[in-house]
This record gives sequence, C-alpha cells and structure tokens, in this order.
Amino acid sequence: MASTKERKQETPVRKGRGPSPAGPNAKEGGIALRAGEYEDALRAFDDALALDPKHPYSLYGAAWALTKLVEASPEDARAQRILPLAERLLDVTPPHAHWEGVADEELPRKAIAFALATRASMRAARGKGAKDFQAALGFIDKALAMTRPTDDADSQRAYAETRARVLVKLGKVDEAR
Repeated sequence: MASTKERKQETPVRKGRGPSPAGPNAKEGGIALRAGEYEDALRAFDDALALDPKHPYSLYGAAWALTKLVEASPEDARAQRILPLAERLLDVTPPHAHWEGVADEELPRKAIAFALATRASMRAARGKGAKDFQAALGFIDKALAMTRPTDDADSQRAYAETRARVLVKLGKVDEAR
C-alpha cells in the first residue's frame, strides 16, 4: 500500500478543479529529473504540459531539465525554450503558492527563485544597456532573497555568479567580488 506521501504525489489536485490530467506525466518527469535522466524528464514534462499548459510543476521541471541539457552547450536551440517556460511559471505561481500533490512544500518557492534567476540571466545576456542590467539585478536579488541556507548549494552558487556577472556589466566590479 502506498504511503500518504506517495499517494499525495500520485494524485496532484488543483484547488477547486480536481486532479490535473498532467499529474502522471509530471510524476514520471520528476522521477527522471531526480535520476539525472534529463531527456526523459523533458519528454514527460512536455507530455504533461500538452495536457495542462499551466501545470506549475511541469513548467518548472521542463525548464530545469532544459537548463541541465544545455549547460554543456549553451548554443543548443532548446535553450530558447527556457525563458518562456520560466515566464509562464511566474505567471501561474503566486509568491506563497502551495502546489497540491507535490510533497516538497518548499518547491514552489524554489521554482519561483529559479524562474527569477533565469529571467535575470537571460536579461543580462541579451541586455543592451544599464536599464536592462539594472532590471536583471532586481530579478536576481529577488531570487537570492527567496533562497534559504538549506537550499541546493549549486543553485545558490549559480544565483550568486549571475549577480556578479550583472554587477560587472553595470561597471560595479568591486561589488561583484
């Protein structure tokens, strides 16, 4: 018999709308993501998003899997999908969201921080001037403010590195150190 935690993950429920049709695919994507099988995770999350385009866990999972897949090859055409997924995630996830059916109650906060950091990174990379870099700094500062000491060290380091890159682009080299 499945534990309460397992049952909770098996049946994602959307407040007031019943179980999401994306739930089984999202669960499969989450398992693949945790196993480091990013291609399989992306396929499962894409299948989930085809059923429910606003499914927050699937938006986060697809963006995270894509980020991992293009890490070694930033020129990969799939990198262009990351920002739109992050933007959609921010649109559907309020700051203090609770995702029904997701056992990790901290995941919505972590996902929002990830989406803000993604927005900052892309804004800085595509920025044309101080206004763009200042906006990127605001996004990454919000992401950093949402992190907790117990969060993933790699994410914290990546956010800090993004902030340093933005500060350098703003000419604040001393502050970037």
